[in-house]
Amino acid sequence: MRLLFFALAVLALLFQPLGVFAESEATVQPAQVTLSLVDGSRLVGTTTLTTFSLRSEVLGTIAIPLDKVRSLKFSPNHESLVVAFANGDQLQGSLGTVALELQTLLGMVKVPLEYVMTIEVRSGGLRLVVWDILPWPTDSGGWGGIPAIIKNNDILLQGSPVRSQTSYTLPLTVECEVELEERTANDGGIWFHVVEEQESRDLEPKRFVMLAFGYAHKASRFRTGELQVYRSDGDSHGPLVWGKTPFPFEPGKTYKLRWDIRSDGMKLTIDDQTFDIPNVTVPWEKLQVRIRGWQSTNRWHVRNVTIR
Repeated sequence: MRLLFFALAVLALLFQPLGVFAESEATVQPAQVTLSLVDGSRLVGTTTLTTFSLRSEVLGTIAIPLDKVRSLKFSPNHESLVVAFANGDQLQGSLGTVALELQTLLGMVKVPLEYVMTIEVRSGGLRLVVWDILPWPTDSGGWGGIPAIIKNNDILLQGSPVRSQTSYTLPLTVECEVELEERTANDGGIWFHVVEEQESRDLEPKRFVMLAFGYAHKASRFRTGELQVYRSDGDSHGPLVWGKTPFPFEPGKTYKLRWDIRSDGMKLTIDDQTFDIPNVTVPWEKLQVRIRGWQSTNRWHVRNVTIR
């Protein structure tokens, strides 16, 4: 706690000594930044910073657009850091700065970078998704699994679902990274439901469109990854309306998923493969996103979720 109060009191703007502010605060849409501190504290705020300078041994000093960045991770001695970009690229280098200024619930604060382990970025006004951890549905048979565990931007799912507290309208885009730790069941998957706002938190959803990502159970296709879409207007076991088996599935590998939902159809992207689904629509006005892992013995990680 003393460390956090000290962090809030220290003067200096991140990257200001390098003159990297490209726009005035009046014209910049704030990006949300999450700081993980060395004492275990976590601080969320917004910044109007648009670019920063990275000193690379290979490339020299280069300007990095903040809206292209997913995270910055500092080395233990803070002499270097790794910048991870939204497209999967990474750069290693150093910063000639000492602190980051954020607008937080506590007001404007300045946090020394020497006390920061990682910085995660949600650019262009995106916000971290706040989730409700739901119980195992009372109308679902079988073993109830384990309630989800949420730490920073990592959701660990072992059967029981989570649901977004916020409701959304179309068009809607859901992006995230998905990883299965180990294949502990003959088949398994991660289920992304878009549900009508009034759906019960304690029951299986009845009105939904569901994206299922996972691996098949048949022996001849055991290592085959699958993308499937189901839709229901009143049955918790809606029919399959679209499906593909486009890639080898590997536990321990991180897959990037993007689900674009429009009034006239949807588009799915898994890593560098994109599929148009023009005939599947979502008819409801107010929507929530629900995620669940299957089977319950599998440990699925869903990271860096953005919904917009």
